Amino acid sequence: MSESSFGLEKLEELKRSFDRSFAEAPRQQVAQVEDLLCIRIAGDRYAVRLSETSGIYVDRKIVGLPSPLPDLLGMAGFRGSVIPVFDLGALLGYDRAGDAGRWLLLVGTNEIVGLAFQQFDGHLRTTSHDLARQETTEPMRQHVREVVNIQGIIRPIINLDSVVQAVKRRVACVVPLEGA
Repeated sequence: MSESSFGLEKLEELKRSFDRSFAEAPRQQVAQVEDLLCIRIAGDRYAVRLSETSGIYVDRKIVGLPSPLPDLLGMAGFRGSVIPVFDLGALLGYDRAGDAGRWLLLVGTNEIVGLAFQQFDGHLRTTSHDLARQETTEPMRQHVREVVNIQGIIRPIINLDSVVQAVKRRVACVVPLEGA
């Protein structure tokens, strides 16, 4: 067999392989891994994407401040910085009754805020196949666009970026008091 006939055979095999690739069924897409933190607010189960947080803390001291924003709990110190802490439940539309929670999520990149909640259920690693889009006009679900279903337990996934944007809009609407 000459080199030129070997090259032609190889070329023909590549052509057949290329043509076969269009006749074959498409391969399954690989599911993306999702890391979620499972939390509870007023007893209701939720999840947040770990990638949207910059930390989770328990039992941090929050210094209360007078504020026209009822969901602002106060300020807390983290790594040499003082950040505002908001009641995540209140931001989601729950009544502000009693303790906002002992757990805090730090969220944001340039302007970090703390979000307080009642209970941390743990870390969950799942795949994108377990997530489903959720469209709703319900006010308490305005920051929820997806849900995760794990062994029959449905947890709405809170979009933390949406929550932080809502906080920024609320803070921007607050007018400083005269002489303050």
